[in-house]
Amino acid sequence: MTSGGKTSLGSGALIAALLGAPFAIWGVFLKHQSLSVQKEGQLTDRISTMVGQLGADKDIKRAARDGILMTAQAEGLKTEDRLFQFESNAYPQTDVAEVEVQPWREVTLSVPNIEVRIGAILALERIARDSVQHDNGRDHVQLMEILCEYVRSNSNSSKPQNYPEPPWKPLPDSPSSSEIRDHLAKYQDRFGQYAFGSAAYKWGRTLSEPRIDVILAMKVIARRTEEQRRIEVEWQGPSSDHEYESYFESVLKISDDLRAMISSGGMWIMLKNLRTTFRREKIYRRKFRIDLTGANLQGLNLNNDTQANDTYDLSGSILNRCRFEGADLRKVNLVGCQFDGSKFIGANLRETNLSFSTGTGVDFEGANLRSAVMIASHWYAFFGGARLSGGCFDLAYVTGDFVEGADLSGATFIAADLRGARFERSNLDKVRFDGSNLWWVQFRDLRTPIAVSFDYVSLKDVNLAEFSLVPKELDTMFGDASVVLPQDVSAPSWWPKFRLPDEHDPNHPLTTSNQYEKWVINPEGYLPPSRTV
Repeated sequence: MTSGGKTSLGSGALIAALLGAPFAIWGVFLKHQSLSVQKEGQLTDRISTMVGQLGADKDIKRAARDGILMTAQAEGLKTEDRLFQFESNAYPQTDVAEVEVQPWREVTLSVPNIEVRIGAILALERIARDSVQHDNGRDHVQLMEILCEYVRSNSNSSKPQNYPEPPWKPLPDSPSSSEIRDHLAKYQDRFGQYAFGSAAYKWGRTLSEPRIDVILAMKVIARRTEEQRRIEVEWQGPSSDHEYESYFESVLKISDDLRAMISSGGMWIMLKNLRTTFRREKIYRRKFRIDLTGANLQGLNLNNDTQANDTYDLSGSILNRCRFEGADLRKVNLVGCQFDGSKFIGANLRETNLSFSTGTGVDFEGANLRSAVMIASHWYAFFGGARLSGGCFDLAYVTGDFVEGADLSGATFIAADLRGARFERSNLDKVRFDGSNLWWVQFRDLRTPIAVSFDYVSLKDVNLAEFSLVPKELDTMFGDASVVLPQDVSAPSWWPKFRLPDEHDPNHPLTTSNQYEKWVINPEGYLPPSRTV
């Protein structure tokens, strides 16, 4: 009976355990859900607290006094404008005799609490990185949007300074001797000897940095990890590893491929639509993009040369109408950005990667772009007095009043579209225009260009009289009767003997594009057209 009782008791315990197991598992599940909800609520409260601290202010006391400015109106009457003077500030420039000064008094001012705001920015950075590691970046994009709005709003708490010089006007066509003389005098005063001697570069060095909390917010945005940027690419949609191919590695690969194709002479078909295709597939595929439109970032220092641990990357960002005058952006990754209306006057962009970026109305006057990379970028910009020596503009589209007084020595413009660009009083030593479109380009008053390469270029309405060309070099160039060559240099026999028609009808067999394509595919077998249409 004892044995049977033990057996009965054991069986009962087993049955009870089996019946109770689901309830135990359910209890564990409910506890886990409760902890998850509690954790989510704590994270939400933490984010709300940090966001609130981004607007933290504090009161300070300052010595101040009022003043009454007496101004005369047209009808001879007097009005009173009250001035407010702090102890460390002077009244606006005016005749002191016209100011009636009041006694000093103590006032309380509300100013940003920089210390609290810095703590909030760093906390949001930590939350964003934790979000990527622990919950697939669920909160990362929203936190980046918050920081972008913070930069846009707070960077403009002080108005940007405007470059005191008016927009540069290039020398008109067929100028008089007095116009040339006046233009040269203004040119020397404004541009000096390239970037470092230009008035714009010197002016850029006088600009103050943004407020320290704005600088920190910019650094947090720019030092996002590879995992954070992947979340942005995949935001609201999956993205495979192939689609997320590194922009920088792709740019370098294309640059190497370009040089190989140029040397073989058969690059035209392969390059015809490469710029548009790559930009659409690789850059604009991003689901979320950093947006700093209209931010005042004058004097900002994001110099990657000085960073031991951080690498600043703003690739794919929307940076329209941003003010980067005097900024130090050396080696920053700016691949695939939009810069419409932005200003880089006097900025330092040495070795910066701007490949696949676009910008209309961009001002690079006096900027240092030495060894910058702008592969397949698209610009309507002004580079007056800029230093672009060693820069890479392969596959780029550049137009407008491109450069005057710039140093382009050693730069490459392989397969670039330079239609209508102006190169005046610039240093073009050892520049490579291989495979580029040079229609309507203006070369004037150059600084004795040496060893310029024009392999496989397409020429139309361009004057090359200032270049030291020999007949052998013309064998790898395509032009028509509109091209002006150096004295005592004749056009090759296979150049069309008339000016080819403009591109009104792209399918017309005699357009420059069609004839150039026929020639570059088979230079040995090309026969020029014998009639005009």
